[in-house]
Amino acid sequence: VLSMDFDNRDYAKYRLIHGDILLNEGQSRELVGRCAMYSGQISDCCFQNTLLRFRSGPDLLPEFSLLYFQFLFYRGTFSSVATQTTSIAHLGSDTLKKLYMPIPPRDDQEAIVKKLFAMKESRGLLKANTADLLATRSALINTLGKEGAYV
Repeated sequence: VLSMDFDNRDYAKYRLIHGDILLNEGQSRELVGRCAMYSGQISDCCFQNTLLRFRSGPDLLPEFSLLYFQFLFYRGTFSSVATQTTSIAHLGSDTLKKLYMPIPPRDDQEAIVKKLFAMKESRGLLKANTADLLATRSALINTLGKEGAYV
């Protein structure tokens, strides 16, 4: 992990805490707004100004925020509102601040997060099973092909 020197003022400003959402600020138009949640894997970690940080308030679950930002990314919202310079698209904090963020009741947020994370887990299992099935199919075709059979 690369490190940078931050004075106390900048450290306080750029320090990450568990649940902070980081978004790609500048990138190609199709990649601007990619996001991830910081989970504290690296202690005393800060972010650079090539990223935007979103910190949920008390009424908003960080996991809900992450899922909503992922929705906006895959829907193309970030790429459609990003400004384009010569070769780099920029999201910018001012643009991010203007985007609508729904804040359903906390119980609803928890239910949405639980359901969507379960769906993501199922999707991962399906992808792994598909890869296993394709490998088995390939091995069968190889085996049958060596024995002179046709598939």
